[in-house]
Amino acid sequence: MTKLFVQSKMLCEAGFPLHGFAVSGDYRFDGPAPQNEVVAQYRALRAALDTQWPLLRLQQVHGDGVVDAETALAALGQDDGWTSRPSLEGDALLSTGAEAVLGVLTADCLPILVACTDTGHVAAIHAGWRGLAAGVVRRTIRQLAAAGSAIDAMRCAIGPGICYHCYEVGDDLADKFPESVDPIGKNTGAWLLDLPNAAEVSLIGAGLSTVQIERLDICTVCAPEGLHSHRRDGDKSGRQLSFIAAR
Repeated sequence: MTKLFVQSKMLCEAGFPLHGFAVSGDYRFDGPAPQNEVVAQYRALRAALDTQWPLLRLQQVHGDGVVDAETALAALGQDDGWTSRPSLEGDALLSTGAEAVLGVLTADCLPILVACTDTGHVAAIHAGWRGLAAGVVRRTIRQLAAAGSAIDAMRCAIGPGICYHCYEVGDDLADKFPESVDPIGKNTGAWLLDLPNAAEVSLIGAGLSTVQIERLDICTVCAPEGLHSHRRDGDKSGRQLSFIAAR
């Protein structure tokens, strides 16, 4: 049987069993995959999770927008969100106890799942270089803290994304993430960017320590699982879904 998703050991041990990072199937409604196949993929995941809760997603725009789950639920109306496209824009979802599954789509960008052991609150973040530069991670952590969660009670899992060895960038991106790049040769203007490290730097900058962060270190470009990669496949690439629910 094909494995639908993998989980974070840290989040499981923290008491958040309803979470995961998809490693098979395509969850992109506006991509090349037939719509009936995408719908079937969402339904298969929901059945595997055995949940009646709705799925909340956003129209991701590579920014720093954080949307509360209650707001997203209101926008969803009577729909359950599992087989429809989202209407709200943003790049992070935050739940302070809503009975809903939070989801983000990625294909090289990083999915970051955050769980708070003291309050049970959670967040799902879509973090590419634009979102990291805009501060989406720090903003999400700040909002979780403002909702009552202690920063030292937070646990974060950084899911599948493009790895250091596959992410060649120019001077413009290197300047944005000086602590996460290495030059390729001398004076070439080419660099390798460690996006997971950049995300970890953002989390640490928000007040977390390294022991609160788990990196799955699965590359969407070169991992044998055959994950979706926009850099490798261009516009025809599919999307992975990563998800989490509050307890």
